[in-house]
Amino acid sequence: MNLELSNAIKPLILANKDLAKLKKASEGLEAFMFKSLLQQMGGKKGLFGSDVPGASVYKDMFEQNLSDLMSQRGGLGIGKTIYRSVAPMAAQQAMKTARNKPTTSETSIENQA
Repeated sequence: MNLELSNAIKPLILANKDLAKLKKASEGLEAFMFKSLLQQMGGKKGLFGSDVPGASVYKDMFEQNLSDLMSQRGGLGIGKTIYRSVAPMAAQQAMKTARNKPTTSETSIENQA
């Protein structure tokens, strides 16, 4: 692959990685909000009752898994809204940062001069 093509593709790859992290973070925020709602709705006993051994652990695991699933499926759309509003700025910043980083070959050329 020629050096120019490699330099053109590298910022896109870095931007995609940043956008994937942003998507995961926005889904995580929505999952956190869902879990808070589920905890408030479930009360102290929840689905498992307070007299069941390990009920609080099961309750927490259930709420966490359900909230993760709901946020991944779109749920209220909070995660998608956050992603859509922040993604263009994040991609722009990642592309700018990647373009300003010298490649290995550029660094070695500068060292030789």
